[in-house]
Amino acid sequence: MLMVFLVIGLAITISLVSAFGASTPYWDENPLKLAPGESTIIELTLQNMVGAEDIVLTAKIDNDGDGIATLVDVDTIYSVPFGTEDVKVPIRVEVPETIERGGIRTVIVSFMQVSSTEGGMVGLSSGFTTKFIVNIVGVEDSVLFEPVLIREGVPMWGWLLAIIIIVITVFWIYKKKSK
Repeated sequence: MLMVFLVIGLAITISLVSAFGASTPYWDENPLKLAPGESTIIELTLQNMVGAEDIVLTAKIDNDGDGIATLVDVDTIYSVPFGTEDVKVPIRVEVPETIERGGIRTVIVSFMQVSSTEGGMVGLSSGFTTKFIVNIVGVEDSVLFEPVLIREGVPMWGWLLAIIIIVITVFWIYKKKSK
């Protein structure tokens, strides 16, 4: 009898599994690297590739790594139609100046499926979480670091100015000799 309940329970559980999820551009082996005082917006991508139904998800930051992450959108309910894999969820990551280099923060974002019930009530059903790591690094190791390229030699405008001065000088000398 117990075996029958286990099999029925397993069958119900498997039928409730949804194939929706989120991908993130950063993970444990590829963390987001920011320096103290820096801020950026990353995008998680929601997808709904298996099944035949559109889904609606609500997003919430569960563990924001000491307050460094916030959802950018005011409305945190996302419609993910069946067959899509490109619904963006922007998240702002701001590292305070007071955080020391060398620290690691984990940002956990949860998504719960929103379903409407018969009485017009909104219910939450299945959901999932995703996370990304933020490494606090020096400015030169940050994903926002753009080295300044130093060109050697005279810049283009310098050459142009020199040519104009030479042409004016030659013209002036030629006018002076012809008088």
